[in-house]
Amino acid sequence: MTYAYVVRGYNDGVIGVFTNKKKAIACGVNYTKSGQGEHEKDADIEVDSRDWVTFIGNHSNGADVEKFHINCEY
Repeated sequence: MTYAYVVRGYNDGVIGVFTNKKKAIACGVNYTKSGQGEHEKDADIEVDSRDWVTFIGNHSNGADVEKFHINCEY
């Protein structure tokens, strides 16, 4: 089974599509860091990984990574 990982920024919509979960999460973390204020730059970014969706950051500034099957009929 092949998967695609779609990264969505909470403020900007789709910001990337990847075939590798690790790269997708890195993209989401970079997006979240770029939206942080100066006082938040050193704060840890929370990554909550579930089976089909990974949440990065918080409600106001963050991203999610959603996993999709590709080359698959339903």
